[in-house]
Amino acid sequence: MDYRIALASASLLIIAGSAAAAEFGRTTIEGREIVLHDDGTWHYAGEGAKDDSDAQAEQSADCQTFNSETIDLSFCVDPGNWAFSKLHENAEFGFQTKNQDMYFFVITEKSLMEFEEMPEIILDNAQRAAGFERVEALGQDDHVFGGKRFGSVRYQAKIDGLEILYSTFFMVEDSDQVAQFVFFTQPSNADRLAEQALQVMSTVQ
Repeated sequence: MDYRIALASASLLIIAGSAAAAEFGRTTIEGREIVLHDDGTWHYAGEGAKDDSDAQAEQSADCQTFNSETIDLSFCVDPGNWAFSKLHENAEFGFQTKNQDMYFFVITEKSLMEFEEMPEIILDNAQRAAGFERVEALGQDDHVFGGKRFGSVRYQAKIDGLEILYSTFFMVEDSDQVAQFVFFTQPSNADRLAEQALQVMSTVQ
């Protein structure tokens, strides 16, 4: 089976810097603290900011902003890296990398939910979609992106015989504005998935 087709079908599992850049938040992913900057760049805490200013300027210049029509949310993606893709029928936005080895979609909705319930809802929906295959929860984290509180859940599931790694970032604001950013790929791309997800999430407003 072509892993690209399997990865695209796997999206059905979920329904539910530089010195000049100012720090605007910190988050922890897989036990490592990450410093986020207001220009969309980031670095691991204690390692210093990345100093490739040309790359950072290019990243900012090549960032296309997307505004939700459902809730008060916007984010930015690099069109040199991401292309549009219809990944989920309930998603407002969907993207895949140009080499089609990594994917993400964004579900936005007005729905009454509690922030604390989201991890369980996400994992329950994943398990229902996976059927008899086991969904393995790998961890949860708390974040702040663009002044908004996010949680994240990492998990792995087998779809059509292929192991897929998921990283879902979720937000519930004012009890009725809900967003899920669902990133997924093969487990061998775990480090790249974490990096790509942070680049997108650090642009959330």
